[in-house]
Amino acid sequence: MAWTQHICNNYLQEPYRCASVGQKLYSFRCSGDERSCCGNVEVFVFDTVTYSHYTQPLVIRGNERQQQHISISFVVAVSQKIYVFGPVTKKRENIVEMYCFDTKTSEWTCIETMGGVAVHYFQCICAYENKIFACVKTNKWNGNEEQQSIFALDLSTNMWKCVSKNPWNKKFNAVFAYIQGSLVHVLLTKYCKSRGRIALFDTISENFQWLDHTQGVPLPPLAKWLVFVHEDFLYVFADQFFHFNVKPQWKIYRYCMKDNWWDEIMIEKTPINACFNDLVALNSKVYFFSSEPRGIYVLDFAPSLTTLCFKAVCHSNLDTSVLPRTLQQDLKYFMW
Repeated sequence: MAWTQHICNNYLQEPYRCASVGQKLYSFRCSGDERSCCGNVEVFVFDTVTYSHYTQPLVIRGNERQQQHISISFVVAVSQKIYVFGPVTKKRENIVEMYCFDTKTSEWTCIETMGGVAVHYFQCICAYENKIFACVKTNKWNGNEEQQSIFALDLSTNMWKCVSKNPWNKKFNAVFAYIQGSLVHVLLTKYCKSRGRIALFDTISENFQWLDHTQGVPLPPLAKWLVFVHEDFLYVFADQFFHFNVKPQWKIYRYCMKDNWWDEIMIEKTPINACFNDLVALNSKVYFFSSEPRGIYVLDFAPSLTTLCFKAVCHSNLDTSVLPRTLQQDLKYFMW
């Protein structure tokens, strides 16, 4: 495994969410007030082959007012399109709005979906074929009990359907979902004193089951989670100090989906204090988007890499004096 950093001077700021289509990464963020996370949306496109990149504002043609007060919580790619959800998107009369970015035409549209729940109840989402699955946790409201559900959105009809109600204990939170064939793997953690557990949901039979985790590793409570899957392993990056307003301190865990065991691992030279906001796993590489220092960190799982390294690939006009000494000594330039 090897770490590489690509520094993009004027883009990567919070908040943003990412997805991949083909060999390109698409990162969506609001260009308005970053404290309120609201405003017009722009997309940052990064080509993983050429390292070229650009930004593009997104406007609904002829209806600019419709997309005011958008914020971005979830992004998922389906075929050549990327679907964007945010907690401030409207829900009225059982209608949930989502936004769609067509990577071929760059068209940005608003789509109304029926039968769902408000996006601010979403905990994580994933996609399989023409469906988007959302793990939902609703709070106590108007006398209703807190409950968890799995909803599926059929993109051919734009209709939501609850496919599983209260599948797991309400003390758990769903922090990541991953689809392998028709099976949804859901990483669940408790609010505190947590042991990570993996739940398995079959999207065809709509059956739910726990996987045995007698050897599970205790995960940090109140953490920020970044999760990806590579081969037979599910990797969990947990920022254990996320809620304490201090520098990140990432710990790394992995779960073997084949043989069903957990362990805590060390990846040498991991930038454990970087402010990672989101990631995209693509082929044998994982791209971490960081806001401080600004850039894209790449974790390469290529089998030919037997030793770890950490290098920076930068703009030619980058002020190298702001970089750590280890990076100054091993700096490469790449002209965009």
